[in-house]
Amino acid sequence: MLVLVAIVLLANVPYLLGIADPNPLGPRTELAAPQPGFLHGSNTLDPTDGYITHALGQQAAIDVLHGQLPLWNPYEGAGMPLFGEGQSAALFPPTLLLALDNGQFWEDLLLELVAGLATFLVLRRIGVGRAASVAGGAAFALNGAFAWLATTSFNPIALLPLLVLGIEYAYAATRNHRRGSWWLIAVAIALSL
Repeated sequence: MLVLVAIVLLANVPYLLGIADPNPLGPRTELAAPQPGFLHGSNTLDPTDGYITHALGQQAAIDVLHGQLPLWNPYEGAGMPLFGEGQSAALFPPTLLLALDNGQFWEDLLLELVAGLATFLVLRRIGVGRAASVAGGAAFALNGAFAWLATTSFNPIALLPLLVLGIEYAYAATRNHRRGSWWLIAVAIALSL
């Protein structure tokens, strides 16, 4: 599992070391000029990551951290519901990371790690070898959906292996006539919704 974490961190070294800037606020909102660099272009396909996903998620995170339910977005026209907004992911626990500087990157990194580790555990559970499980976990953690979609649409994708792992645990518990192994299914579904 440590090798898998190291692979995901290594893939994100340009962002961790400040070689590349994953912050969507500058290039998307045109608040900052594009930074010259080794690689040119956008780091995502969806242009709403800076001025919708990050902005709404950060507003929801700030509301929650101030002890308020993120019910309303007062900055959009006459106001819009924030709680029911899909792009804000208002009650998704990792959205709280958006309150940090460069929080979108930290949230994405966390979800990549969860996806990779859960995939590793699923593959180990079904009898795949250790090296192949690490490769499978790394492949899923660094897949195209995470690389190109920097919006809330990839949150449930990251939790899919967690759901499969929960189903595996529940199936094994049922075969052994045990109870109570459904909790991971509930957690994965709740976080996905």
